[in-house]
Amino acid sequence: MVSKKILTLAIFFLSVSTVFAQDYSFNDANWEFSGDYAIENYKGKTSLNLTKGFARLKNTSFENGIIEFDIAVPQKRSFPGIGFRGQDDNNYEEFYIRPHQSGNPDATQYTPVFNGLAGWQLYHGEGYSGQIAFNFDEWMHVKIVINGVKGEVYLDNMDEPFLLIHELKRDQLAGWIGLKAPAIFANLKVSSEDSPKLKGDFKSDSSPQPGTIMEWSVSNEFDEKLLDNVTEITQGFYSNMEWKVLNCENSGLANLAKISQLGEGANTVLVKQNITSSTDQLKALKLGFSDRIKVFCNGKILFSGQNEFKSRDYRYLGTIGYFNTVYLPLKKGENEIIIAVSENFGGWGIKAIFSDMEGIKPLDN
Repeated sequence: MVSKKILTLAIFFLSVSTVFAQDYSFNDANWEFSGDYAIENYKGKTSLNLTKGFARLKNTSFENGIIEFDIAVPQKRSFPGIGFRGQDDNNYEEFYIRPHQSGNPDATQYTPVFNGLAGWQLYHGEGYSGQIAFNFDEWMHVKIVINGVKGEVYLDNMDEPFLLIHELKRDQLAGWIGLKAPAIFANLKVSSEDSPKLKGDFKSDSSPQPGTIMEWSVSNEFDEKLLDNVTEITQGFYSNMEWKVLNCENSGLANLAKISQLGEGANTVLVKQNITSSTDQLKALKLGFSDRIKVFCNGKILFSGQNEFKSRDYRYLGTIGYFNTVYLPLKKGENEIIIAVSENFGGWGIKAIFSDMEGIKPLDN
């Protein structure tokens, strides 16, 4: 007969998340380096001075748990941090700091990376950017706790996180961990845990607003120059293109990098949505985009706009928002809305919402 004490212990151990904690030294056996680095003593700690590129842990797979490390940075413009849940060189989650923005609302950043393109212009503000002040050229301790689609970040001896990541944007898959230059790192510790405790008050993903376009047909990539001086777009322009359907996030955002690869001579895609209208009418369509768009309704161009980094002044970040409104001259019956979206860096995206849906209906792609 099993004693009550043994049974209680068995239940206890079954209820506790599995935890595997490991400290990592900076010897070559643990790491793959893609840039310039040196192992040195910095302010009493054996450190990795990573001046360029990535340092990726070998034979390590992380999905949920706690990542901790010390970091020292000078007060200059840079973006050092850490990648995790990496699937390959171009697909991973990323957290980094902006030393030059110390104390500002965007001093730190969480962003997903899809097909090599970080999305900080698409994912900004609450849940993505964190306000914190840094101690320059001194050791700072970073702790990142990841549980499913949620995460939180602590600095030094904080009892409460300064950044809550309400929703990690990539699929929840275990993957590599890597440190990102330029910074000096020490005392990396990874604790893999099934369900680590989170302290933050997380917000659930809200439902889409009425009128939000929730899917687009997306073409293959092509060179933006092909649209120079184009004021009318016909089926002959895109009939041989390959198309995929991209579902939007609940915010209405279509992160085009999820299915598109930015490259030289391949910086533009077409997104298409068909709308039926009960009558001839004008309809207001609010648009957010990154970086540049051209809007066509039933083949004719209506609008050309830019929202890229420094496009308005030297401080302008190019973050996405409903900053533009286009009035669509819809005819009775079916209408074809095509938007060319071009990208430089920082986030390739489009979002659109009708001010009202009376007398109109999107068609399935």
